[in-house]
Amino acid sequence: MLLSGAFFYPAVDTDVVQRYVLWAHRLQAGHLPWASFHVEYPTGVLPFMLLPGGGTLYELQFVLLALVADAYLTTTLWRIRPGGAGAWLWILLPLVLGPIIWVRFDIFVAAALVGALSSMARARWRAAGVFLAAATLLKLWPLVLLLVLWPLLDPIGRRRMAASAAAVLGLFTIPVLAWGGASGLWWMLRYQGGHGLEFESVWAWPVVVAHSFNRHVAIVPSHATTEVPLSGIPGLAASALLPLALIAVTLYLWLGRGRRLDIATATLLVVAVVLLGSKIMSAQYVIWTAATVGVVLQTATNAGPRWRARLLLATAALAATTQWLFPFQVEQAFYGYTSGILAVTAHAEAAVLWFVVVLLFVIRPTTRPCVARKRTAG
Repeated sequence: MLLSGAFFYPAVDTDVVQRYVLWAHRLQAGHLPWASFHVEYPTGVLPFMLLPGGGTLYELQFVLLALVADAYLTTTLWRIRPGGAGAWLWILLPLVLGPIIWVRFDIFVAAALVGALSSMARARWRAAGVFLAAATLLKLWPLVLLLVLWPLLDPIGRRRMAASAAAVLGLFTIPVLAWGGASGLWWMLRYQGGHGLEFESVWAWPVVVAHSFNRHVAIVPSHATTEVPLSGIPGLAASALLPLALIAVTLYLWLGRGRRLDIATATLLVVAVVLLGSKIMSAQYVIWTAATVGVVLQTATNAGPRWRARLLLATAALAATTQWLFPFQVEQAFYGYTSGILAVTAHAEAAVLWFVVVLLFVIRPTTRPCVARKRTAG
């Protein structure tokens, strides 16, 4: 109803009606993506380019697919533990985050992550690999999970998961390379790496506040969003932070006490590092953050009610402050109004608080080790 205009709500569906549908029109007109025109997403967006029609019809189909992913995610969480806090977190997420949940690719990433974690818990390694590849084909970073989670997986299972993931990645990538899309894929990587500090990222908060007092501090439209441009040593440091943080997490899981973590909690740690360590942070990222927290809340058998409540409340606070900033206060923040600066500050504080709660949850003393399942069924 919000998307239809029956109630007032700032537009959050511009990506669908202005960008995604344009790619579909170009493909259906005979132009090959990544070869004839640039696409800033990996090859997993190809199926969405095949949706017919334009404007309202295209958006309707996109939202219906998003609702299917939403239904799959909801039922999967509910089946793990009916009535659990994680399932209710996901059910209530649209209220605290807003309808952006259904008009971005991130809900499909979230569904794929939940599918992968659910499949790994049941030792369905090939299915887990397919889900992991699906998430990677939309956002790239989930591929890191295969490396980070390697020591927590059954030796036979991880080989099966890696093989099925490689097969799906090849299925979507080889045709693009065959029709001359190599340069377009390389452009996509350079485009994503060329981001400055996104307006909504924690690291941009001091600059946004400084911008409200001194308009000479640069905040400019870039990469279909608003960013703080970076160059030189600051740019290098911002780009290196996330890879270094992921290396640290990998070493923690491979060499340290992290081997005692269960797969869902280890995945949540990676998601937290990606969220806070990246120079890019958009409202829709909370979607896969909340989905991962939902799985942990449903499956963490050695976490007491206090820890569950902390994770739940911290995630809800992150989602609520995110909706307050985008879409309600993003323009006010850009122009330095007090309400916008308060929204940026609350969002940054909520993101840091959520990250700290996740870290404390990960390193908390546990009553028993959590090891990977030993079944090797495909």
